[in-house]
Amino acid sequence: MTIKGISIVICTYNGKSRITSALDSISQQTTSFPVELLIVDNASTDGTAEFCSEYLNLKGLGWKVISESQPGLLHARIAGMKVSKYDWVLFCDDDNVLFPDFLNNAFEILEADNSIGVLGSLGVPEINGEKPDWFDQYAHSFAIGPQLQNSPLSNQLSHVYGACSIFKKKPILALLDKGFSPVMVDRKNEILLSGGDVEWCWLTQFSGFKIEYSSELKFFHQIPQSRLTWEYYLRLKEGIANGAGPLYSYQYFFQFPDHSGWQFQISYLKQLLKAKLVFFKNSLKLRSKPKLPAQKLALVILKTQMNSFSANKKDSYSHFLQLKKYFVY
Repeated sequence: MTIKGISIVICTYNGKSRITSALDSISQQTTSFPVELLIVDNASTDGTAEFCSEYLNLKGLGWKVISESQPGLLHARIAGMKVSKYDWVLFCDDDNVLFPDFLNNAFEILEADNSIGVLGSLGVPEINGEKPDWFDQYAHSFAIGPQLQNSPLSNQLSHVYGACSIFKKKPILALLDKGFSPVMVDRKNEILLSGGDVEWCWLTQFSGFKIEYSSELKFFHQIPQSRLTWEYYLRLKEGIANGAGPLYSYQYFFQFPDHSGWQFQISYLKQLLKAKLVFFKNSLKLRSKPKLPAQKLALVILKTQMNSFSANKKDSYSHFLQLKKYFVY
């Protein structure tokens, strides 16, 4: 049985120095429906849990601090979702600041359409430092800007970024309770792995629900100077591209749910070969020429995708078989 309301889950690793603004924005929300706040302390070493407990005692909120010792955003999100009381779970990062009308707008949209499984929001940059020239062009990778600009179609896989996304918890928990194992672990401590938000969106879509987005749901995404370097951005894109191999199981299953395991393996090997050819073709093409930043970025992405396909053959195959087991079309 689910209860109408929104559970706000903030998963944080060593977030003591940056989480205050997020907590303040949540405490300032005025709603006519039930809301709870769950802080998931994911193996922090800076006293984040104690700081949040002391801070929230002064705010009069319904809140709870949960400890998840296993590093990884996936484990933290699962821990928060399992403890949550309400049927909708908002994953608010510790550097996200909700606009005052965020929760009311979200609840109104969700109550009006029972077919929604995931609702994405609009990230607005709050840059603490000098914005580099390249930032606006690549801002979406930082969970900023509009999403799903072309309306999602039922015959396409869709996803929204994880920051301030709202999930119907029933389909995800139903899969986990049956023994389903996600393939993407997501960020671990300072390691910028990514793709868990994509996977959960696709699982929700496989379960028969829509992925939606609303520009009425706005939040500030606070970006410190340390994340405004080109080196950081390359690491960020590398983390995103690392999901190419594992997530291919979803893309293939969505297109060919009736295909066998050996058919998947043949297709996967073709993708691996294609990734290698594309990378080596581009690297050879640029070998004797000065590389522009955009060209360096392209090579990082292509190389990471190639390595991801190479390293995840067994895991992607096993996950394709798992999808066939849990989703029957």
